[in-house]
Amino acid sequence: MWSAASSISDGSVREGSAREARPGAAPSGVPVKALFAWSSGKDSAYGLWTLRQRPGIEVVGLLTTTNETVKRVSMHAVRESVLEAQARECGLPLLKVPLPDPCTDEQYRRLMATAVEEAVAAGVQAIAFGDLFLEDVRAYREAQLADTGLIPLFPLWGRPTGQLSREMVADGLEALITCVDTEQLDVRFLARRYDLALLDELPEGVDPCAENGEFHSVAVAGPMFSRGLDVEVGERVHRGRFVFVDVCLRGDPEARGRGAQSTLGCHGAGKRKAAGLHRSEPHLGQGHRGGREDGRLSPGLLDRGERRDRPYPSPQ
Repeated sequence: MWSAASSISDGSVREGSAREARPGAAPSGVPVKALFAWSSGKDSAYGLWTLRQRPGIEVVGLLTTTNETVKRVSMHAVRESVLEAQARECGLPLLKVPLPDPCTDEQYRRLMATAVEEAVAAGVQAIAFGDLFLEDVRAYREAQLADTGLIPLFPLWGRPTGQLSREMVADGLEALITCVDTEQLDVRFLARRYDLALLDELPEGVDPCAENGEFHSVAVAGPMFSRGLDVEVGERVHRGRFVFVDVCLRGDPEARGRGAQSTLGCHGAGKRKAAGLHRSEPHLGQGHRGGREDGRLSPGLLDRGERRDRPYPSPQ
């Protein structure tokens, strides 16, 4: 877990960043300290590895919002036990921001402000995201960080996803497909490994990195980890157009005691909706998140993934 005294690890900075113009920038020659907004999926994992290879930055931790009721990553519904194992194998402290369910605007604003203040007090100067090409989402993140003193970094930005997806596989990234949006992709892709065979089978119009929310993943091995995670696949859960599969650490007693049906949540289709963009309803006025018809909140600034269309069910 994150603390101000946590150790730091080497990383890198995105070429062309505006760090010299920002109040949080480090002096010339001093590495910028950054958190990585971690979703638990393949793009976060590969973005982290990419960032840590370049000079000029120290990645000092992973930042993730979680649902405190069901103990899962807010967007990908990955178990906290898997999330914590990922952080250990990355050799990085984990800053978890537990969100209540339901979560009001005021609660979200207060919790995220506290997390950002703690990070800044610990010397953090930047937050990195795994976004690939959605310009409006990037602009939204940059705008929301404008007054924090934190620099937004995008280490994978602009790379053609057809090439990038195959580079991920070639570099040893291993991931499992944990959710499929059945309006964009057939359910047969669920629980499969993210490999060349899967990429070759994706239908035309589906982004190979799923930047439009066609599917979601959990990273389980690769050069970003000191060793791979030993995981097993559990139950499948249908939530409207989305189908999930539970992924847990092998032998996890909690996974045996509580089925995926009682704990898996839902998220939705696109990062534009995650950022509160291209919506017919107005924002709720707090600047971090877009509003929803049911009064709950779409994912906020630091969430890597896509909005959830309905809240997590309470555990049974």
